[in-house]
Amino acid sequence: LEHRDHGLLIGTLEGLFQVKGDQKSVFTKADGLSANKINCLHPDRDGNLWIGTSNGLNRLDAQTGSITKFTGEDEPGDREIESIAEGDAKSIFIGTENGLYQYKNRKFERISVGKPFETLRYYCIYKDKNDRYWFGTSAGPVSMKGGKPVLYTTAPQLNEKLIVNVLEDSDGGLWLGSPEGPARVLDIKPGTATGSASLLNIRLYTKTDGINSTGCTEAGIISEDGT
Repeated sequence: LEHRDHGLLIGTLEGLFQVKGDQKSVFTKADGLSANKINCLHPDRDGNLWIGTSNGLNRLDAQTGSITKFTGEDEPGDREIESIAEGDAKSIFIGTENGLYQYKNRKFERISVGKPFETLRYYCIYKDKNDRYWFGTSAGPVSMKGGKPVLYTTAPQLNEKLIVNVLEDSDGGLWLGSPEGPARVLDIKPGTATGSASLLNIRLYTKTDGINSTGCTEAGIISEDGT
């Protein structure tokens, strides 16, 4: 991650590495981080750097360089942080190993809309061109617009429910990353009965399509031309 105030930042298993001009440094637990393992980084609108670790959420202040831990009663605490992304109205979404949080007006709120959303692991967060948020979770893809989340099923194309990445191409096509390979969303079919799951009709790409390794990680790449 290249940050306007902090230079080049690299999250590793051994801490947060910083390269700023000719200077190189590393932030670890000894410097105030909750853990050395860094899962995700996110710069906010004010230039602060949010740091997701294996043992909690931290923030590196753009002005002072101080690190804040969020361990209060209504805060993520010592949960493993999987994903961080900008939300609407100067808010920030934080995906954890056990639920989704939103930081707004200097307060944390756990997104509590009933099961299974409160206990899911949120691996990634993505906002599409229609201002709809997509979350890759341990139970499948989840979308949210207007504060109401929807859990989708990708069966029978995917046996695994786990979704670790969501991206959108230049044509507005939505892509899902799963342990079984990348999948393009063809259409969305809402549930027809109360409590029924909505369906994502997908096209799964495997080794027969020329992919060397089908399993996707939490990283994804979109080229300059949107492919």
